[in-house]
Amino acid sequence: MNVENNSILVLSGIAKNYKGLSVLKDLNMEIDRGNVVSIEGKNGCGKTTLLSIILGFEKADAGFVKAQKLGEGMSGYVNRPILFRNMTILENIKYFFTLSNKKIKEEVILDYLDYLSIKDINKKAKELSTGMQKKVAILRHLLTKSDLFVFDEPFSGLDEESVEKIKNLFRKEIVERQASLLYTNHQKEIVVHENQKNYILENGLLKDKI
Repeated sequence: MNVENNSILVLSGIAKNYKGLSVLKDLNMEIDRGNVVSIEGKNGCGKTTLLSIILGFEKADAGFVKAQKLGEGMSGYVNRPILFRNMTILENIKYFFTLSNKKIKEEVILDYLDYLSIKDINKKAKELSTGMQKKVAILRHLLTKSDLFVFDEPFSGLDEESVEKIKNLFRKEIVERQASLLYTNHQKEIVVHENQKNYILENGLLKDKI
């Protein structure tokens, strides 16, 4: 595969097997700076496995992942967002920045939490609904201002208002900064940007969505 100068993520020949079953078969994909890419597919089709390989949580049986020109790095989650259960919402976000060796002003965090209608910032993560945990986790990653964001089904379990707000944040914090976004989805088609690239993962193969 020829790697273009503006490609920040390249997948080449990615394959993964589980107990003799081919989950991913020779997958190839390039993501350029400023791209928004979605991968749709049924539960169990391999979407989470693919993102886990991209984020370095799993190893492919064949092929390679090449991330380049990521001055601010890659950020995201797979399967489901993980928060520190005994920390409050605000503490979770602040501590995440400490781990990332980055700084952020508390008033900035509070403004974004207010936008997402997250009011009780002193509530512990273990007391939050699944949807609320997801919103906090997405925000926590977005505020790092990374170059590439990878999210596993970020819209599932959210109400329509929250979906629209997360889409708006993706446009503001990713698209307008010329960062890149890769996300999976198994629901009805949810479009973040009109010029995004859409794929379907089926039978281990990645296909353009017509």
